[in-house]
This record gives sequence, structure tokens and C-alpha cells, in this order.
Amino acid sequence: MKQKIFNFFRFLKNTNNALLCKTLWEVEYRCGRWDYIDQSMDMNTHSVLTDFVCGDVLDVGCGTGNFVSNFDSTQYTTYTGIDLSHYAVARAKKLFDSKNIQFVQGDALSYSYGSQYDVIFAIEIAYYFYPDKHITFIDQYIDLLKENGKLILRIWNKTKFSALLDDLVNYPGSKNTEIIPLSEEAILVVLNK
Repeated sequence: MKQKIFNFFRFLKNTNNALLCKTLWEVEYRCGRWDYIDQSMDMNTHSVLTDFVCGDVLDVGCGTGNFVSNFDSTQYTTYTGIDLSHYAVARAKKLFDSKNIQFVQGDALSYSYGSQYDVIFAIEIAYYFYPDKHITFIDQYIDLLKENGKLILRIWNKTKFSALLDDLVNYPGSKNTEIIPLSEEAILVVLNK
């Protein structure tokens, strides 16, 4: 029964009603729907991602901020996490109290950033904007990169999201695009500015 409710929420999120989507994210976070993400990334993925951490880091779709706990604090200058869920951001702020770590609540497509970043992580988020807004999403975050910065996207199922992957590989705003296999289906896509 619980899975049917979450599937219904997923259907409603695809309606493109921003207020409804935000409300559903809040309900899902409060009900524990996304708790598994904090434990779901295997050590290989963490190891590969950690190699990219440097300078000023932005984590789009940061959830409760668990990702930053895997970094050595000497690897980055600042870490900023953004998530749509107020509940997730409030939880992250309680877990991580450091002057060079901040969490903000906001919509990934409309939030106004005042900085540029050396690396931007978008872990398991790009397909929420596919097929209508994924290029807008990529354009926005490529523009936020410093020279030679990297936009890193994790896609958990390259077969299911092959059309999205094609668009990322052929994205014209990247100097070169790297594909890093993590498992049989999961991959990282690294767009270089």
C-alpha cells in the first residue's frame, strides 16, 4: 500500500505544478521516503565522486546533506547544498554545523546563486527535469561553473534514461564530456567547462 501511495506521488510530481511538487517532496521527506538515499551510494561511487571535490562545491538536490559527510574538509573551500525540501534542508543544517558548509532551500531551476563553483554535483536529479527542462537545467549550471569547472551528474540507470544520456553526451556547452561507469547501469557524466 505504501508503495502505491509513493507511485501516486510520483505521478502527481510530473504534472509540472510547482506548488504541488514542492508539497509532495515535503510529504515524502517527512514520511521517510528518501531516507534510503543516505545509505544507497556504494563505496566505489563515493570514491569516484570524492576525487572531484575541490574548491567551491555546489550540491544540487542535496537532500539531508549526507553527501558532504563523505568529503575530507580539506578538499573544499566552501560547500553549498540546495534542495527543494524545507524539511531536508532543516535536517541538514542540524547535522552539519560548519562555517564553510551552508544549506539553502530553493528550486533548482529558479534559485538565484551569487557565486561560481569549481564543481557542481547533480546526483540523481537530472531526470526530474527530463524531457522538458533538462537542457535549461544544464545551461544554468554550466554558467555557474568557474573556468575549467565540472558539472557532475549521476544517472542510476543508463538504459532507462538513454535519451537523456544522449543529450548530455552531445551537450554543446561542454569542452568535453566524460562518461565514468560505476556499475552495470549507473554512470557519472562529467561536463567540463
